[in-house]
Amino acid sequence: MDANQLDAAELRMAMEKCRDQARRAGAIIQRLREMLRHPLPEFAEQDLNEVAHAALELAEPEARAAGVSLELAAAPGVPRVRADRLLIEQVTLNFVRNAIDAVNGLADERRRVTIATGVDAQGAAQLCVADLGEGVPEEARERLFDAFVTTKPGGLGLGLAICRSVIEAHGGRVRHEPNAPRGTRFSFALPTAA
Repeated sequence: MDANQLDAAELRMAMEKCRDQARRAGAIIQRLREMLRHPLPEFAEQDLNEVAHAALELAEPEARAAGVSLELAAAPGVPRVRADRLLIEQVTLNFVRNAIDAVNGLADERRRVTIATGVDAQGAAQLCVADLGEGVPEEARERLFDAFVTTKPGGLGLGLAICRSVIEAHGGRVRHEPNAPRGTRFSFALPTAA
């Protein structure tokens, strides 16, 4: 645009993406408001592999701009869960965006983020996001999911607290742990639908 060389088709596609993201943001805010007013929202059966794929697609432009590669490791046969699809996607997207931030500016071989699905030791369906960043500072680990705790310069410290609230409202649990050999893994587990 600055060079005054506009491709109408490219501009249309960019504007449509902006419109879709604005609608998505409005829907997320509406769902969060509903969840706060009605603690038991209507859930439907969801496939965590589809959720992971959708979050990867939503994060792709941001990852590409940061030179970060996103990888999907979707396990076969992950049990379906009862969930609000939009909210679970948003939790996953928040984890992915945090991971992109964690590896941004590092050496090429460390600028990778993996989204994986599977079943945890208790038989719950699980989704994990792993990065190869510097990890969570020790002083922040105990309170990482508390409101107003952040490790990002200029961060509000609300993202992970909201993620925890959403997952717990679904009867699940959220956690973080070191990722071998380096980095961090954020995951959530949800009860299966059956």
